[in-house]
Order: sequence, then structure tokens, then C-alpha cells
Amino acid sequence: MLTYEDLWDMMVSDAEGAGLEVYMIRNTMETTTCEREFRMFCAPTDAAPPYNVYAELGFVWEVDQTAASVYGPDCSFYHDEGEACPHQNAEPQGFVELEIRYSLGRPQAQLVPSIAMEIREVLQECIQHQNFPQIQFLVSVLPDDRVVIHEAYATYHWEIEFYDEPVDFAGIMEEVRTVLERLNASGLCRSEEDEEL
Repeated sequence: MLTYEDLWDMMVSDAEGAGLEVYMIRNTMETTTCEREFRMFCAPTDAAPPYNVYAELGFVWEVDQTAASVYGPDCSFYHDEGEACPHQNAEPQGFVELEIRYSLGRPQAQLVPSIAMEIREVLQECIQHQNFPQIQFLVSVLPDDRVVIHEAYATYHWEIEFYDEPVDFAGIMEEVRTVLERLNASGLCRSEEDEEL
């Protein structure tokens, strides 16, 4: 079974192969449950920082996946060693839920309805499958009754199955690059501060 490190290394390699600049990688572990999480941030290689539009990709790795990938399947957790085991020769089934999240800048609140519709049109041009991103805005109402957008993003998930063979992330990374390039070219993902310049 592939390890956590194998999986994220394949993701980074395929992202770079698809023309994405991977500019930040985060590996974290929850100290109570030992659950691990991988996150990487990327932008098209021809984009200049600071990135207004970028993608964040990541997955959570459960502790039992670590045990299976390091030690193999261990039935002793579930029954006595001498007991007949129906899954003794079965390969452990591994999968993670890959989250893809596109940052969409921070538009002015009054522009949200029209920008959301235009962003949806750009995404529909780039994405040819039914797994379509959900567009969300994180909003606050200030004490003076002004509405402020703190974050805008589009997010969706893929279930990635893996065993002992390398996982091909190339198609996903090509789609990520295409979406980022089209969003950059559209000029829709500007932040409120950019509008004031």
C-alpha cells in the first residue's frame, strides 16, 4: 500500500509537470489522534506573486492508513490470531478525499452576485465533468453596517483510490492549471484593495 509520503510526493510531481508553481507545502499532524493532513498551494508558473488567484489542494490521512501502509493489514486488531479470517489475503483498500479549493480574491460586496455568475461561466468553460465546484463567500457585517468580503473561493472534492501503484494526478493538475489561467485572464478575481488603486 502506498504511504502518505508517496501520495503527496506524486501530487507535487504531477503539479509541477502540469505547469504549476508549488509555492507552499504543509504537513500537519493532530497530536491526539495522529491524523495527518497534507496541503499544497500552487499557481501557474507564469503568474507573478503575490498571487490573487491560486489553488489549495489537500487530503486527510487517517491513522489506520498509516498503520496499513507501514505494517500491512493486521487482523489482530479485530479478532484472535488463531481465528479464521475471511479477509486474510485481501489487499487493504486505500482512498483519500482530495479537496481542491480555488481562491477568488476578495471582491466588493455589491459585486458578488454578478461576479459569482461570471466566475461560474468561466468554470463551466474549463470543467467538463459533473463534479462542479461550489462558489462561496465569507462575509461580515461591520458595526457601521458595511458588508465586507473576507474570502471568496470555489471548492470541490475527488475520491482518490490508491493501492501499490502510482496515482496519476496529471489530469486533475491540468484542470487546476487551466482553471487558474482562465480565472487570471478573466480579471474577475480582484480584491477590494485592488479596485481602489
